[in-house]
Amino acid sequence: MKKIIKIIKIKKKKKLKKFIRKINKNIKIISFSFKKNKKKIIGIFLSICLKKIFYISYKNKKYLKNLYIKEKYFFKKIKKILENFKIKIIVHNLKKNFFYFKKNNIKIKKNFLDIMLISYLINNIFKNHHKLDKMYKYWINKNICKKKKKFFYNYKNLKSSYKILKLYLILKKKIKKFPIIKKIYYKIDFPLSKILYKIEKNGFLINLKNLKRKKKNISLKLIKIKKQAYTLNKKKFNLRSYNDVKKALINENNVINLKKTKTGKICLNKKILKKLSYKNKLAKIIIKYRELYKIKSSYINVLLKKINQKTKKIHTCYYQTITTTGRLSSRNPNLQCIPNNKKKANFLRKSFIAKPNYYIVSADYSQIELRILAHLSQDKNLLKIFMKNKDLHLKTAMNIFKLKKKKITKKHRKIAKNINFGLIYGITSFGLSQLINKDLKKSQKYIDKYFKKYSKIKMYFKKQNNKKNYVYTIANRKLLIPILKNKKNFLYSQYIQRTKNNAPIQGSASEIIKIAMIKLYSWIKKKKLQKKIKIILQLHDELIFEIKKSILYKSCKKIKKIMEKNTFFLVPLKINIKFGKNWKNLKNF
Repeated sequence: MKKIIKIIKIKKKKKLKKFIRKINKNIKIISFSFKKNKKKIIGIFLSICLKKIFYISYKNKKYLKNLYIKEKYFFKKIKKILENFKIKIIVHNLKKNFFYFKKNNIKIKKNFLDIMLISYLINNIFKNHHKLDKMYKYWINKNICKKKKKFFYNYKNLKSSYKILKLYLILKKKIKKFPIIKKIYYKIDFPLSKILYKIEKNGFLINLKNLKRKKKNISLKLIKIKKQAYTLNKKKFNLRSYNDVKKALINENNVINLKKTKTGKICLNKKILKKLSYKNKLAKIIIKYRELYKIKSSYINVLLKKINQKTKKIHTCYYQTITTTGRLSSRNPNLQCIPNNKKKANFLRKSFIAKPNYYIVSADYSQIELRILAHLSQDKNLLKIFMKNKDLHLKTAMNIFKLKKKKITKKHRKIAKNINFGLIYGITSFGLSQLINKDLKKSQKYIDKYFKKYSKIKMYFKKQNNKKNYVYTIANRKLLIPILKNKKNFLYSQYIQRTKNNAPIQGSASEIIKIAMIKLYSWIKKKKLQKKIKIILQLHDELIFEIKKSILYKSCKKIKKIMEKNTFFLVPLKINIKFGKNWKNLKNF
């Protein structure tokens, strides 16, 4: 049994006028999607029920020249529907279409409902990032299974507006059951999508000459390293080929007893090559070559390709529905993975610059995950440290090593820091021993002493170790934990426990910075500072701004105030602000 769905085409002005009058008078819900041809809009699909799909196309310079409806007239009329607050407009991936709304002066109000964001709020572990076709197949099949229906039609032949409306009618039931979904959508996810569009549009200015010069230097260095490798090996070989490197290291340099993988292949990763490099010069050269080649291919080449020729900026894309914890994901290119600590890659961040008379400003939440842990566990000792603004790593080191403040060295503090942050991610005694180069017994002693001091943290982690396949963030966002029914071994159960411990912390951290972005943008808009202050990058617990020199001091103070007084918390939030002419050379404010 197949459903017959009519597609009604509207090509003339009179028909369009009548159609819009009808919708504005009688219709309360419509689903909406653009029809595109080579990234240009040539029309829209509208669905007001599940039996009809309306297609409105317009006259364009390149496409559909025989039509009577002109582009300006088309958007002028469509605007009346989209800006009618009484009509609920259902869309998929609203952020993707902000450019077209902005271009035609269409204001996005709270009558817009993005089913992609709603679907993510219901199921954060959906595998295909809530793409429309995948979403449709998943939710429709689930719905059919519940009703025990035997028929299912080909979803690929359906128009997008139909799928959007059908999905809304299914997800609507979930929204009614759990009102918190609607609350989080309108308070966080929906307003954030507008801000992310602005950040993407703002972009980050690039010093093109510096990047090209560095590419040339690295290319010359790679040629030199190759020659050195050929001399040591006494013949040419491909330094990026696994087989060639294996032959060069084993046959020519008498390297034996190398570690093997599960499949029986000889392991030639960085750790193995580092061990070999103490005795073997070729291994050292291969490490150098790999590092430089990665910087050139994975970073420089990617950035150079993605520089917008008009703006001379990098415009990354942010995704709200990819990570399972709610954190934002940067792609095309990924600016969240630009190296910071590597000496050889320092120039990468130096290449991200401020325009003349402006500064790059970084506002970073200090130890936010540990502050969230203090809030969630309500451990008195941990709360006390943050309330009195004391050095947590120093206090932890004093407790573990039973030493006074004066006798605590950098090594002691580093071990304490690894424990403080490691336990959030469920580090074991074995994992800690590998990290701090101590034996298992000592590592376990350190963990035991830590939990003795901060006993409520241990209790909090124990509470998380339940049979439920979900956890909650501070904003009551439900995060599903992907649990496999068939897997019941010890290592897998440890992994699930670590995930349950960490997900509420990471999810809450992402919500704090999201709310901060919404409040900051509201302040910027209210004070009409859009040309003087721009958010240009979101980097996990950090925001990057481009701020005009004349208002730098006042703006930094205000940013700090807004971000620190962002949400109700048992411990104070702390912001570190730095500024400079490029992303790398930033000094404390």
